[in-house]
Amino acid sequence: MFWIQALLETKVLNAVVSIFLVFRGLTLAQIFYLAVIFSVVTFLSELPSSYLADKWGRKNMIVVAVGLNLIYGIICIFGQGFWPFAVAFAIFALSTGLFSGTDEALVYDTSKNLGEEGNSLKKLGQYFSAQRIFKIVTPIMAVLIAKDLNNRQFIYLLSIDNLALFGAFVLGFFLIEPKIHYQKEKVKSGILKDAWNLMKGGSGMVQIVISKTLIFTASFLIWRIYSEYFRQLNVTVLLIGIITSVYQLITFMGNLWAHKLWLGVKLERRINWLNYSFTFFTGIFFINEVLWKNFWLAVVPFIFLIVSESLRGPLYSQKINLMTQSYNRATTISLVNLWNSALQVPLIILGSVLIEHGYSFLFGLSLLMALISVSFFRL
Repeated sequence: MFWIQALLETKVLNAVVSIFLVFRGLTLAQIFYLAVIFSVVTFLSELPSSYLADKWGRKNMIVVAVGLNLIYGIICIFGQGFWPFAVAFAIFALSTGLFSGTDEALVYDTSKNLGEEGNSLKKLGQYFSAQRIFKIVTPIMAVLIAKDLNNRQFIYLLSIDNLALFGAFVLGFFLIEPKIHYQKEKVKSGILKDAWNLMKGGSGMVQIVISKTLIFTASFLIWRIYSEYFRQLNVTVLLIGIITSVYQLITFMGNLWAHKLWLGVKLERRINWLNYSFTFFTGIFFINEVLWKNFWLAVVPFIFLIVSESLRGPLYSQKINLMTQSYNRATTISLVNLWNSALQVPLIILGSVLIEHGYSFLFGLSLLMALISVSFFRL
């Protein structure tokens, strides 16, 4: 699973993805419309796919998900204009819906099968770090290959991504399905109903979802257009690649050692501290755009706000997994992700409207969401 995740997340193109989409004929607003399509399709596919994973096997769902991801990558090679990319992102979203929840459930239950449940945060941190391991070097690779930002160079980047996706697809067939612990845990009303009852009960799950989603979306709005934004600040493409590699390296190390991050401090407090950190650096990032447009006051806060958001992943995952049971773990995690998508859609639509009025409006929205999260939805 580590190497499947690593290959899925190679995404050499990501370092210049907004530049690529603009080159292929999309406006900045349309780039956010793609994100809306992604969130809507993920919302529709999230719960059914993970319910099937709990019922019929997580390995099967992962293989199908990676296969769809590969189809998305192939369409991107030929896409021109909004609608081909709309189809591609819909397929990518379906792949994500099939994969999310299913992957964490497989990793967590495998640890449980091996008697290593006490090390679950360490295992989850290692798994989350897989998302970053290749991204430490691929942004530099991307900007060196695509230094002229022409179509042939973009196709080279997409070909590398598709080769990695094919490798992940092959590895999926070698997964071993973990035993699901039906005997140790009482199934009350059924997989889906038990997951829903956990969400609507007094468990605090809704607060976790809102806390997580507001800051993730705030980070996503900035991340989605950062390469194009830095180009407007006259940052070279090479430096954009270096900036990307730096935050990927820091996040990789942080996730790898997530179980040692602030040892002795409650899980909830660690999450809150990272949320405060994100809010602080987003505030600096926003103020700089409004008042100064200073290069360093854009780059340094950007790195730290992205890192602060990314380091929360294993911690939130551990919190949610501790609250769920193995027989419906994939379904419950996907129900959480479904709420995430439902919250993201209107926020991303709002972002697509605001970006047409200038970067400061978009960054102000990100700051507002972060402030709401830390003020009203602390864990």
